[in-house]
Amino acid sequence: MSTENGVDITKDTVDKVSLGELSELSGVPLDYIKSELVLDGENVDMSELREKMLGMIDATFFKEA
Repeated sequence: MSTENGVDITKDTVDKVSLGELSELSGVPLDYIKSELVLDGENVDMSELREKMLGMIDATFFKEA
């Protein structure tokens, strides 16, 4: 276990993304992120977030092409 800024960092915390923080950093409303990516809860695994975002990008790209 390592620490960063006095906070214990574990694999579980590194592999999780806070949807609230993602909303704040991106400027996209939390409800919009949850509805577009079909997510529930406040945290999501990084691998699931990647999968959902790539699916949304693919659907949008092929829809407009």
